[in-house]
Amino acid sequence: MYTPIRSSDIREHNEKLVLRMILMAGAEGIAQSDIVTKTGLKAPTVFRIFNNLERLNYIEMSGKPEELPETVKKKGRKPVLYQIRPNTFFTIGVDFWENHLYAGLFDLTGEQKQVLTQNFTTHTVEHVLETIIASIKKLIADAGIASEQVLGVGIGAPGQVDLESRSIMHYPGITGINNFPLCEHIEAACSIPAFIHNNCAVLGMQAAEQYPIQESLFLMIVRRGINGVFIQNRTPFVFKNNKTIEFGHIPIFSNTERCSCGAQGCLEAVISKLDNHSGNDWLFEPYYADITALKENTKLFNELIDVFASAVQSIRRLFDPHLFLLMTGNKEFSELLCNAVQKKLEGCTSIFDDGDFALQATVYNPEHALLGAAKLVIEHLLS
Repeated sequence: MYTPIRSSDIREHNEKLVLRMILMAGAEGIAQSDIVTKTGLKAPTVFRIFNNLERLNYIEMSGKPEELPETVKKKGRKPVLYQIRPNTFFTIGVDFWENHLYAGLFDLTGEQKQVLTQNFTTHTVEHVLETIIASIKKLIADAGIASEQVLGVGIGAPGQVDLESRSIMHYPGITGINNFPLCEHIEAACSIPAFIHNNCAVLGMQAAEQYPIQESLFLMIVRRGINGVFIQNRTPFVFKNNKTIEFGHIPIFSNTERCSCGAQGCLEAVISKLDNHSGNDWLFEPYYADITALKENTKLFNELIDVFASAVQSIRRLFDPHLFLLMTGNKEFSELLCNAVQKKLEGCTSIFDDGDFALQATVYNPEHALLGAAKLVIEHLLS
């Protein structure tokens, strides 16, 4: 049945469009006339939207308007520029996995105001939920703001995430977390909207902002487990059932190590088997302090590179990203893996591998993860 578009829907769409453009303009600001030109909205409509956003304290003038040079004074003043008003409304970003939690408070300009980290003393969903809620409340209290000023909490979660039910589908590191209504419990305890995505996705979205929007990338993170995300137009790929990619569970070999998901030969299970130092926060973490020792263990190193090269090659042929980012907890370790995998791939190209492709090492930065998670709030509010 045809449902007519309501005028209120159009007004909401226009306001979100204008607010997004002001956000994108950053500290430089943007004029109402620029919005009119770029959007095609009528000047009175844009004027009304600006007045409303200013009344609600979302935006403010970016300094005082200045006179144009004497030669063009007859054309009037420079247009007044507007920017997001800092320190008025805030978002919270949370990134957690088996052992740790990071949480940060940001204003709408993206400036970090508070940050904290917590270690989980037990790996149960009850303890994780309690720690997340306590962290959110502490950030708000320490900043001296009201909870009503926080527009939402964005959560970067481990494992496969169902964006529709806002829950983790599979993650073996925390008992009871599978299909647990995490966001609903946070909203009930904090009275703040909660949004969730895979933590690799929030890292990928943040990383994508450093590159032209038309360039796609795939980010692979080697942490306690392994996961990845494909980013195109700065948007993470999700399946049509609104579930995220589980890159760590792509089959690399058959009839080998049994995985936590029940299958055999998954990437994460094969890589984890090669790491004899189980229990660390990062796979192969003991080698962070002695990269040479890993290179000298030629049997382990060659097996590791063979597996990573197979995984990278599979993603390259499936998604054909412009850029492949390999992220670990140590820059030197990331660079070692990238250089070795790149060399391995150069010796096994095919007719499907003739496009532009760059393999780049990167290192986990909790501040980037938190900002990416906090931006989930903005994306949902302006969608």
